[in-house]
Amino acid sequence: MQQKDIISRMDATAAAVETHLAALLDSVVAGVEVVRPAVLLAAMRHAALGGGKRLRPLLVVETARMLGGDSAGAL
Repeated sequence: MQQKDIISRMDATAAAVETHLAALLDSVVAGVEVVRPAVLLAAMRHAALGGGKRLRPLLVVETARMLGGDSAGAL
């Protein structure tokens, strides 16, 4: 695999993780939740979103691919 391919996959995985986390940490109340406190939600979004925190998700997704798993399931 070439360096260009690796960087492309890293960028794609980081974008997918960012999208998935943003959807999970949306302000819309879901399921059996009663409320999502704005201060708590802001703290969770600050901790989870933003660059630089995507090495572990990349390792999980790539390991799933290597073992024949689904990258969407790994997310």
